[in-house]
Order: sequence, then C-alpha cells, then structure tokens
Amino acid sequence: MNEQKAHGDLVVENFIDTYLNLTLKSLFVIKYVKTHCPNVKYVAKVDDDVFLHVPNLHRTLTTKDTTEKLIMGYIICNSPVTFDPGSKWYSPHYMYTEDYYPNYLSGTAYILSSSVLTPLLEAAMLTPLFHLEDVYITGILAQKIGVTPQDSVDFSYYTNPRDPCLYQNLSVGHDMEPLQMYELWNTLHLTNMTTSCGPVTAAHIGYTSPRECSASPESHTLLSRLSSYFN
Repeated sequence: MNEQKAHGDLVVENFIDTYLNLTLKSLFVIKYVKTHCPNVKYVAKVDDDVFLHVPNLHRTLTTKDTTEKLIMGYIICNSPVTFDPGSKWYSPHYMYTEDYYPNYLSGTAYILSSSVLTPLLEAAMLTPLFHLEDVYITGILAQKIGVTPQDSVDFSYYTNPRDPCLYQNLSVGHDMEPLQMYELWNTLHLTNMTTSCGPVTAAHIGYTSPRECSASPESHTLLSRLSSYFN
C-alpha cells in the first residue's frame, strides 16, 4: 500500500493476497485490462520468478492472427487431481469431482488475447471459483468458452541452465532470482552474443517434441524454427 500511495504503480483490489487467492488475483487482472486497456491485443500473465524475453515473445505473437481467440503457454496434459491433503496442489472432492483436470497451461506464464477476456469473465461469473488459478482460467474456463489452450515451444516450465544462448530462443524461463534476470538480460544484449553461441540441444529446455495433447500447430512451427539449434 505504501508503494501504491508513493508511486501509483499498483492495482489494489479488495481481497487478501494469498496463494489460495491467486484465482481472484488473476481474474481482477483480466477485469482491469478489459476495463482500462480496451485497445490491447494481448495480455501476458507472468509470475515474479519468470524471465520474460519480450522481443522473442513479440516475434511469436506477430505470427498470430489478432482476431484469433488465443490462450497460449506451456501446456500440461492429462494432469491427475491431487487428493493428498498434504500437497500444495490439494483439491478436495467437493471442489472437483473428476480424476483428471482438463488440459491447461502452466500458471508460470501464459498469454491471453483480448478477444477472450470478456468470455472468460462471463464464464467465471457462472462457474464456482477454484483455487488452482492456472487450472481454473486456462483449463476449466477455457473449456467452457470453447477455446483450446495452445502449446508454445518457447515457453519453458522447467528450471533451465542459466545459458544465455538458450534464451536467445525462448520467450519464457522459469525459476529465476531478480539478479539472475538482470544479468541474463544484459548478457543477451551483448553485440557478440549471436556469433559466440554454440548449438542448443532440446534437452536444455526440457522439451524434445510437441507435447501430445497440444492441438496447436504453433509448437510444430516453433520447433521447426529452432531445429537448427538442436543436436
């Protein structure tokens, strides 16, 4: 609150900011953008431990049809519901009765086109809230509005080696400290980066082929684009 008063750079809503309220937090983000930023084409939801390579993301999004209803990121397929009360991702039966979640995107980072914002909010008004934000928004709500979450090879969920050559080809890298992000960003902008980079293997990004549940041709396109870097 002190930062908001001093700098006016935070959006403050009436809820307690906890892990179990991440769904509310993301819905408020969607509501804010829909209300105050009507001309944006895309919204990026990114966790604070994620490195976002904006030029690479821009390159990926410029290949998309701006009229397309898009929900894109790192897809998680056929994920079983966790009924263990000791788990961080525990879901009691009364909240979700199925054994598997619909395919959804990792909440570390995902992209929403402006065309899905209103449908998602309207669906949320008719769908009981669920505490796992990524499952709820990119899985349950996406299914209700008839949008299939799209997989993108340059969204990495795994903890990656801090290899700047790798991040020449990724839009998103997970599990980073602020100083690591700062150093990586500066390294990526060295003029000799491109010529000094050797081959990057698929194993480096924890991704060897388009994931089977992806219905998106985007993964195949991006994988082809990166294939020259793979051993």
